[in-house]
Amino acid sequence: FWRNGQLKHFQQQAELVQVLEFEYHQGYWAPTIELQKRWEELCDKNIDIACIWKEKRREITSEKEGILYWQELCEAKEDAVGCLVEGWYLTQVQLNGINSLYGKDITKGYQKLYKACSLVIQRACVEITRATIGHPHKMSDQRGVQTLQRTCVNGNMRGCSNLGWMYEKGEGV
Repeated sequence: FWRNGQLKHFQQQAELVQVLEFEYHQGYWAPTIELQKRWEELCDKNIDIACIWKEKRREITSEKEGILYWQELCEAKEDAVGCLVEGWYLTQVQLNGINSLYGKDITKGYQKLYKACSLVIQRACVEITRATIGHPHKMSDQRGVQTLQRTCVNGNMRGCSNLGWMYEKGEGV
């Protein structure tokens, strides 16, 4: 099913996204010292972007500056993880206490999430399915269930939880 190199890449990507969920308060929170430790652990596993971010986060003077770093990665290098963070920023009212651009460029935010999802960032796929009824970027219920099934099978617990919620509500089934 997976070639050894692909599996290692996706495992590393999942670990990276998990630490970013803490970094950007996506349902989780950790003290700064714990975050620094997590970034160091990822760097020790030779995850290049973690090594760069570990040093970069020491240099930045504001949260917004940090978000701009991920936006640049997404736009200049088409980095999937950068697109995830940019998508979070553009589609949420606040990200780490910063008033984001919610409502001003939500379309671009969902484009970034779709891009990250297409580059196999399971967390981005889950974000896309969270759009509410009547939302201009809401997936059809059937497509949402298919997306969440894929994320759940690939080990994303949030995807499994959201899938269960859709089943319970009878959506997309």
